[in-house]
Order: sequence, then structure tokens, then C-alpha cells
Amino acid sequence: MNRFKLQANFYLQICLVLLLFAFFSTVSAQVSKSVSAKPDNRAIKSASIAQNFNNLKLAETAVLFSADERIQEASSLLFERLSTETSPELKALIAFALYNIGDEQGRIAVSKMAENDESEYLRRICLAILSK
Repeated sequence: MNRFKLQANFYLQICLVLLLFAFFSTVSAQVSKSVSAKPDNRAIKSASIAQNFNNLKLAETAVLFSADERIQEASSLLFERLSTETSPELKALIAFALYNIGDEQGRIAVSKMAENDESEYLRRICLAILSK
């Protein structure tokens, strides 16, 4: 009888250890891995290349990506595109991106466009960006 209690106790301990192991492995599998805060170099290069395409939607997406991720490396390309762009919608996105990246020259360019641009739409957008 004593031997039976020892075996039952032993099997109970093994079951508890297995249950604990299963519980902790499930919990640790559900913990999310940390995501890097800054995009890698390939993403930055892709965004820079996409900004130079004539495809308006592709350029808009690249500009928004640069704005959302605050990619400092894209500032010079955004300035170049801003001076040559004819679409007021894309110019507004570029202004938003430059302002959101936090580049001082970008903020100056947005304020100049708010005062001097010939497009009423773009002036209103730049004023809204500056009031943010």
C-alpha cells in the first residue's frame, strides 16, 4: 500500500511538471518579438528610388513612407522633387514629409510655400501643416 502511494505521488509530480512545461512553452511562444524602430537600409533605398519614378501613386507611397518613418536620408531627394514637381497634391505630400521628418530646411520650405505658392490649395495645406 505504501509503495502504491509512492508511485501515485511520483506520477502526479511528473504530470504537474509536464503541465507546467506545456503552459510556459505556450506563454513564451505567444510573446511578440521586438521590432526594430528604424527601417533597414534596403527599405530606405527602395523609398528613395521610388520617389524618383514618374508613377504618381508609387511616388506618393514612397513620400508617405518617408514621412511616417521620418527617414532623414530622404530629405535631399524630397527637396529635389519639390522643386521640379508640378502636381499640387504631390507637392503637399512632400511638404508634409519634410515637415514630419523634422528637417529645419523642410520647415522653412513649407512656410515659404504657405506664403508664396501660386496654388491656393497648396498654400492652405502648408498652413495646415504648420499649424500642426
